[in-house]
Amino acid sequence: MLKLQTLRKNIDSIDEHIILLLKERMDVVRRIGKLKKEQGLPFRDDKRWKESLEKKISKAKESGIDPALIKKIYESVHRHALGIEQDA
Repeated sequence: MLKLQTLRKNIDSIDEHIILLLKERMDVVRRIGKLKKEQGLPFRDDKRWKESLEKKISKAKESGIDPALIKKIYESVHRHALGIEQDA
């Protein structure tokens, strides 16, 4: 049982890192949103989004992670980021 508890603590620690990285990412998104507003640029860049998602899916495949999971996660992150950009 001790091993299970240790592994669960590892997962909790990893999850904390993921949350901190997402916060850092959203901080950068806010800065991007402000720059886009200042420069009159559109918030959506479908070409960049498609290229970025394809790279993430490719990396997932190389890493042995289900690409569908990565696609779903990043689509959600992207939707949220667009909202933050527009509110910045």
